[in-house]
Order: sequence, then structure tokens, then C-alpha cells
Amino acid sequence: MLQKIRQTLSRYRQLPQAVLLMIAAEFCVQGMNTAFFLLLNYYMVEEGYADYEVARVISLRFMAVGLLAFPLGLFIKGRRLKPFFLFASLLVPLCSLVVIYAVDYQMNLLLNVATFVWGIGFMCMQITALPFILLNAPRDLHSEGISLSYLAFGTMICLIGISYSLLNWLSPAFFNERNVLYGISVLALAGVYFSLRVRIPENRSERIPLR
Repeated sequence: MLQKIRQTLSRYRQLPQAVLLMIAAEFCVQGMNTAFFLLLNYYMVEEGYADYEVARVISLRFMAVGLLAFPLGLFIKGRRLKPFFLFASLLVPLCSLVVIYAVDYQMNLLLNVATFVWGIGFMCMQITALPFILLNAPRDLHSEGISLSYLAFGTMICLIGISYSLLNWLSPAFFNERNVLYGISVLALAGVYFSLRVRIPENRSERIPLR
């Protein structure tokens, strides 16, 4: 039994380093996504936002995805994917910091713009992760690469949820929603480091002519 588990885990270690680094960057972006998913609503309510205002702000993230996902999916065909997930690794944490600042000072226009741009950054990671794995991992390791990529969201939900509960229990005044969101935003910038370390001649899909 243990031997089979070791054999299974060893296949994940056989994934190319570039793919593992991209997935590490994805974990950082997903950490920011799950932090917003778990904590931003409560923080906005504490700062005086009504439920309908919270819902409107959250919808802007998904509006960006809905409007731009299809065109971006066509645009990335035949192009290097590293610039897109590097862009996402930088943009999502920076926009997160702006969102928190805007909530602090009730700067609603800035909040709306930063949230929409946040959605664009997150979409750049989500849309490029799977193609990067399929194009740059050996065919017999596709399942391992895809499963590891999809593990990011669930793992980060558990990790951030448990960490926040523990930290808030230790010091509710310091480890409140605002400070935890700020901290995770800064830590998520580690995704830039992982993205920059992806240095391979990428395999590319066939480009779709847009004219």
C-alpha cells in the first residue's frame, strides 16, 4: 500500500520544473482569491457597506471574466504563456492592496475599478494554467499536472480558513479581516518570483488568425 502511494507521489515529482513553478505561482494567486472569497465580504460589512453594495463589488470580478475570457482564450493561441501568468501574479496582489485601501477610505470608484482589474488578472492565470500544462508537460503526466493545478483552490481555502481562525483566536484585535487581507496580499507577491523562474522555450499551440 505504502509502495503504491510512493509510486503515485513520485509521478508528481516527475513533472517539469517549469510546470511546478507555474503551479506554485497559481497557488499564490489562488491564495488571494480564497482570501477575498472568505474574508472580503465580512470586512466590507464591518466598514459600513450594505449587502447589495458588497454583491455589486463582487460581481465586478466575475464580470471581467465573463466579458474577456473568450477573447483572451483566442488571443493566447500560439503565444508564450509566461507573460500572462507573470502579469497575473503581479496584478492580483497589487489590485488586492488597492481594493483593501479603497474599502478603508470608502473610495467607491477606485474600489470598483480595482475589483474589475483584479478579475482581469485572475482570469489571465486561470486561462493560461491548463494550456501551459498541456503544452509543456509530457503527455503521460498531464493528469498529474492538471490535478495538482486544480488542487490549488481547495488547498488554499483550507489553509487560509484554518490559519485565519487560529490567528484571530490568538489576537482578534490584530488579526482582523483587514490585516489578514493585507498580509496575504503581500505574501501572494511570491507568485512573481515563481513566475520569473520559469525559463524554458515554451511549446506553443497553433495561432488563430484574428484578422
